Amino acid sequence: MKDVTILDTTLRDGSYVNRFQFSTAETSYLAERLDDAGLEFVEVGHGLGLGAYRKGGEYAAAATDEEYLNAAIPSVKRAKIGMFCIPGFAELEDLDMAVSLGMKFVRVGTNVTEVEQSRPFIEKAKKHGIFVCANYMKSYALAPKELAKKVEISKSYGVDMI
Repeated sequence: MKDVTILDTTLRDGSYVNRFQFSTAETSYLAERLDDAGLEFVEVGHGLGLGAYRKGGEYAAAATDEEYLNAAIPSVKRAKIGMFCIPGFAELEDLDMAVSLGMKFVRVGTNVTEVEQSRPFIEKAKKHGIFVCANYMKSYALAPKELAKKVEISKSYGVDMI
């Protein structure tokens, strides 16, 4: 295969395994190793994305979004550091903060039946000039033709990748 791009989620999705307890030192170290391996996109942070650390309790994380970004961004030379974003866990201000620290991409995740909730997040991210992915959760809930309609909706919001 030619032109394959991998978006690595080890430091975000992988945090489910350790109950959201990646330390900033581990984040820095692993982000550097993933960069050394040539990955273009490295996603960091709480498993549930931007803002989820505020939930506390069973969702308590080892660090805040700001701390994860400050650990990862200086550790890479080429890779773009980004985060996952679920409207409701994340607030629009979380995007502002993350971009101000140097976040280069965001994956906005919604249940496939609720894609419209992504619009303000996608539009704000695009205004910041970062790369934006739409991530459809529970994609099994729609037939292929209905799913294709949701893709068109996301495209109309300005996403770079589905």
